[in-house]
Amino acid sequence: MRLTSLVRATFCVALVFSVQRSLAADWPQWRYDANRSAASPANLPPELHLHWVRQYPALEPAWEDPINQDRMPFDRAYEPIVIGQTLVVGSNRNDRVTALDTRTGAEKWRFYADGPVRFPPAAWKDNLYFVSDDGCLYCLDVQRGSLRWKIHGGAGARKILGNSRLISAWPARGGPVVADGVVYFGASIWPFMGAFVHALDAQTGKTVWTNDGSGPEYTDQPHGGAIGFGNIAPQGAIAAVGDRLIVPCGRSVPACLDRRTGEILYYHLSGSKGHQGADSPSRKLEGGSHVSAVGNVYFNHRGLNTAMYDLATGKMYTMWTRKSSYPAMTNDAFPVLAPDVCYFAGNAVVARGMKDLKRADYKVKEKSKITGRQYERTKYRWDFPTLWECNVDATGALIKSGDRLYAGGKDVVSAVDVSKPGKPNAVWSAKIQGMVARIVAADDRLFVVTLEGRLYAFGPDKTEPKMLALQATTTPTAVPESKLAADILKHAPVDKGVCLVFGLKTGRLAEALAAQSDFTVVAVDPDPTKVADLRKRLDDAGTYGKRIAAQVGDPTTFQAPPYIAAVTLVEDLPSAGFDRPETALKAIYASMRPYGGLAYLPIADKKDQDAFASLARTLALPGAKVTLRDGHVLLTREGPLPGADDWTHQYGDSANTVKSDDAVVRAPLGLLWFGGNTHHDVLPRHGHGPPEQILGGRLFIEGNDVFSARDVYTGQVLWRRSALDLGTFGVYYDSTYKDNPFDTTYNQVHIPGANARGSNFVVTADRVYLLAQEKCLVLDATNGKTLATFSLPAKPGAKDKPKWGYIGAYKDWLIA
Repeated sequence: MRLTSLVRATFCVALVFSVQRSLAADWPQWRYDANRSAASPANLPPELHLHWVRQYPALEPAWEDPINQDRMPFDRAYEPIVIGQTLVVGSNRNDRVTALDTRTGAEKWRFYADGPVRFPPAAWKDNLYFVSDDGCLYCLDVQRGSLRWKIHGGAGARKILGNSRLISAWPARGGPVVADGVVYFGASIWPFMGAFVHALDAQTGKTVWTNDGSGPEYTDQPHGGAIGFGNIAPQGAIAAVGDRLIVPCGRSVPACLDRRTGEILYYHLSGSKGHQGADSPSRKLEGGSHVSAVGNVYFNHRGLNTAMYDLATGKMYTMWTRKSSYPAMTNDAFPVLAPDVCYFAGNAVVARGMKDLKRADYKVKEKSKITGRQYERTKYRWDFPTLWECNVDATGALIKSGDRLYAGGKDVVSAVDVSKPGKPNAVWSAKIQGMVARIVAADDRLFVVTLEGRLYAFGPDKTEPKMLALQATTTPTAVPESKLAADILKHAPVDKGVCLVFGLKTGRLAEALAAQSDFTVVAVDPDPTKVADLRKRLDDAGTYGKRIAAQVGDPTTFQAPPYIAAVTLVEDLPSAGFDRPETALKAIYASMRPYGGLAYLPIADKKDQDAFASLARTLALPGAKVTLRDGHVLLTREGPLPGADDWTHQYGDSANTVKSDDAVVRAPLGLLWFGGNTHHDVLPRHGHGPPEQILGGRLFIEGNDVFSARDVYTGQVLWRRSALDLGTFGVYYDSTYKDNPFDTTYNQVHIPGANARGSNFVVTADRVYLLAQEKCLVLDATNGKTLATFSLPAKPGAKDKPKWGYIGAYKDWLIA
């Protein structure tokens, strides 16, 4: 770990609830302040009226599966902050931060990052800070939206495909927090790649300290005593309380760092024993991306549970489980923290007294598993008694502003007067449309965000509300670009994946490729103005973000990940760096997908075409093939990577060697892609289904009644066959299977599965042979369509054909 000494001569430890009077009417950070209390001292007007409603597109969370969405809901809804009369909100959908006028809802400015903005911003003085999946912390002028400085939080400029977007290999997912003139943020969610927590001077961006050694620690892991790389991996909005920094780590428990030095004080891996109370409501510690702190405790929240921990040790005191059931995603039990009272959200608001938290001892009778003798044992629990309950819907959000709580749920937002101890009183409510996800109080106004993307502003005066609808402006793509895009897509090796476009002219060709395909299109040009204009045009049309994005660079500076591009297009050779043709060609080829990756280059002159073909031969690019068509040079990357090998059958090949002859995969390894697909189409792991098989750049994997092929270079689903009667019930899963991702028990008890039965499928270069009871389905490996059905011959005199058992393939023989 590298620790840079503090640049200040003194370090002030702020009291948890001390707030500068100048900030009393603002909401400058997520949940108001550095410790994430969600409690502002400012009173709002007693009567509030709707002033304006702005509609944005609903957000899509980074993580696809319900468990991750439940434990890491950090980007499921818009998360605004307010400074003066400026409301600022980020978006993971179009990679931008937008400033609105609090009084009118009109847009003041917008700023685009180089990746999704998944966490709420923070403000200090006239500076605005936010992080992006591009790995950077940005500092903007809060009034003008202009860039003041930015810092990359990771180890370099390398990119990967993460959650279906081309992002930094070290995405900045430790949401920023500002305390005492220092801004803190984190980068990287994969410890073996290195994880980073930074403290920067909030004005200048100069490093105060960096913890870059706590992530890739080789240590005991929770499951089965395994050892591996694993430690802190920031994923959530960081909280600061006193001299401590609480860093949420996604699905794992938070880490605690010394805010003055960056030294890690404790981090208890999920499943660690000995760190929870003797009568803990959970046998293992489970994390979540939301943290908040008050006094000597901190809270870690995920959709199912909220747990309270001792700030000094990280030992869990107690846990509350939400009442809502799957698939509802709510903020049940996420507390609002006042100095002496915690207010818990849910189907009703519950107040609990911090002074009343106490340890209670009790005795239980237990029986020895070894001797069978009964004995009495003293255990303890932590009691956190209820002060009162108020029956208002707070299943979506809850905050405190002045003497009132503001609660939101389905189609309603309410106010509860808590000025008199023990006597809550619901005093105001308003109807809205949708499920409340966030509430902010600032500038004498109440701002309410719904999961559906609506932003409501309530103010003190009665007025005719403004409805600011989402509007998209489109311009038709020119015919030549549309025709060229169609021709390119016709020859692509796969119909999903990544398409890189270098050296832009107008950007219309990139736009046509995105419109006519399922590709993720990334347009790259060295001219920042051209990129900014393209971003705004696509954003105004409602298409910018997940399907098409633009970034500054050329093939050498952009550093695209290897092997991911099914299609690479160059519009303008000089802008794409082809004034250095050897360097540009190497960079483009390195990112081209094996097994048919295609690059189009606009080279019409015969002499230039010959020169390009000669250069390709001189560079000896493995598998390279150059052809000419319609004023373009086509470069194809044919076949596998040199030294690569396949994995077929249950144990690698038909000889059951349990080995691969692959000579490419060697340690150390780095990440190529993550996310972007769901694991719902995979057999339950405790049923021990057959392993996936890999051939021709495709990964073939089986589910309960589904079979799919995925691109090994991007992870994207290439094709999927569902509702198949594969006869796997009782073999790879049984009646113990529970189709509920929120069931806290195993969703499938252990059965032998493929360990005893073997695999029920085998793949070849062009076919998949998949057993289904007495039949063998023959599927096209490229699209999953059924080509034939095989049956075994019946025994003499038998009525029924026998069911398939073993299946294998050797040369031209299918073995049954």
